[in-house]
Amino acid sequence: MRKAKNAGKTFKRLFGYTWKNKSNLFVANFSLLISSGCMVLLPLFCGQMVNSINNHDDLMIGAFKFMMLTLVMAVFSATRGFTFNMLGEKIQVSMRQ
Repeated sequence: MRKAKNAGKTFKRLFGYTWKNKSNLFVANFSLLISSGCMVLLPLFCGQMVNSINNHDDLMIGAFKFMMLTLVMAVFSATRGFTFNMLGEKIQVSMRQ
């Protein structure tokens, strides 16, 4: 595998294209952070629901938390995907000009 001659220059050039759309970059990374955090919390809420079933407690509170977490995760995952796609397309357009 060959190493690029000027990898630093290439990265700096690509980052320059990305930096022109820094608002999209911020929204995409923020959405990535929130959706990943929700993904980490999902097993915890699942475990709480299983524990409430074992303890014969009310399952509605756990189910509501689980549904809200899933909804938040879905919204931020969709936002992440959309903004990263838009960012990629804008970078391609600016590179071709």
